[in-house]
Amino acid sequence: MRVLNLIPSLYGGGAERQLSYFAPELARLGHDVHVSYLYGGPNLQRLEMSHVNLHCLQAKGNYDPAIFWQLINLIRNIQPDIIQTWILQMDILGGLAARIAKVPWILRQPNSYNATNINSFKNRIRKLLATWAVAIVSNSMGGDLYWQKQGFSKPRFIIPNALPVEEIAAVPMATLSEYGVTQSQKVLLYAGRFVEQKNIRNMVNAMLQVTEDTKIVAFICGEGPLLDEMKQHIKQAKAMNRIFLLGYITDIWAMMKRADVFVSISHFEGRPNTVIEAMACGTPLVVSDIPEHREFLDEQSAILANRYDPIEISKAINNCLANPNLSQWRARVAKNIVAKWSVPDIAQQYVRMYKSILGGDRKLVEKEQ
Repeated sequence: MRVLNLIPSLYGGGAERQLSYFAPELARLGHDVHVSYLYGGPNLQRLEMSHVNLHCLQAKGNYDPAIFWQLINLIRNIQPDIIQTWILQMDILGGLAARIAKVPWILRQPNSYNATNINSFKNRIRKLLATWAVAIVSNSMGGDLYWQKQGFSKPRFIIPNALPVEEIAAVPMATLSEYGVTQSQKVLLYAGRFVEQKNIRNMVNAMLQVTEDTKIVAFICGEGPLLDEMKQHIKQAKAMNRIFLLGYITDIWAMMKRADVFVSISHFEGRPNTVIEAMACGTPLVVSDIPEHREFLDEQSAILANRYDPIEISKAINNCLANPNLSQWRARVAKNIVAKWSVPDIAQQYVRMYKSILGGDRKLVEKEQ
């Protein structure tokens, strides 16, 4: 098959990372895989090292009309069997271009119903254009629920996010000695975007309470619009020596293996990459008690905390630290859960989805749901 993936950038987000895992594996299986993007980023290198065909579009900005016409020309030149779009901008521009070029188009749903239930102008356009899609693939039941509620009558698939399980297993544990962290110190870790969705303020406030014990340090990794605010907040709390803001880092798996607790207190999610990566690293979890986390976690595999209360979050973290044997038992349970989400396994699910759509095999479509 010839598959064209359209994505705005290859920045450090979850969708970008998933594409960087999935596309090379699809190419390894012998398919002709293309990725079109506007901006590079940390997830571009993995694609460059593979047999994926890359197409960097030229634009003066996100609203440059030249983007759309370049997409039309690209589709006509490549003549893909199927197009898959990733992230809102390409759901709109790519979906419209696919319609004009008369190429089957799959829309990917990355977040839950809670995340998408926003009556913004762009989301209304996306919802309208989705009627032209031949199928929608979600990475969670919460994402599928959104389109179920919209009455989307065409095939819907749920395919979880993929993990490079063998790569993760091969990564050695970080020492963190360069930050003055001793082997006996307890380490908290967060990795993700600094946005409202991730509930950053409550998480940082909880970490400030926990790290008042000088034997505990926290590392917060990622970028986003709330980063400067959190820097100032931590500085005012005089906690710069115990809470480290590292920005986006590429060796997050090594840090996860060193961490005693991975914390993620999001308000909503899809299938969060950093949480499942922490699971694959065997890191104990403290996560928000939301439906998206409960889709694949429970009290046997994580501590689920009230996301609205920093005191309750800090108690959950302290509980995890105070009971290392129980925490490690939960971590082993969680690690077993993600073992079945390897990149080859997930790529095969995508191949079956594409073939069922192109072949019109409705029975296989219904089975995949």
